[in-house]
Amino acid sequence: MKGYAQLGYVLVLLQSGLTILAALGEVVVMGGNPLYLLVPLLHTGALIVAGSNLRRRWGAVLLIVLESLSLLGFWLSFAIGYLPWVVYPVNLTGLMTDVALPATVLFLALWSLAYRRGTGTTVTRVLR
Repeated sequence: MKGYAQLGYVLVLLQSGLTILAALGEVVVMGGNPLYLLVPLLHTGALIVAGSNLRRRWGAVLLIVLESLSLLGFWLSFAIGYLPWVVYPVNLTGLMTDVALPATVLFLALWSLAYRRGTGTTVTRVLR
């Protein structure tokens, strides 16, 4: 389980770096207004705290909530992109950073909840 938690933490750090980079770009485009940094910084801080505590139940649950919100945000943007006056370009970079990366971290968080550290069993084996 140690390797999965470390992999999840590295992926969370990658996602956090990409979020900060996107937020800084948004601040530049929006005329230097620092209010556009508030939500990405809170999201990044919560991601790093949850990713560093992935072995604990609350860290995994917080990571599941945050990554589910990230995936929901992508699909809402994708759906809104079908409106005639909104253009949302779907490209490989967007799919990797907005779908594949959160989905992988979500899978690792779900795996850490299902895996029982001390016994080496999964939840399905315990429930039988």
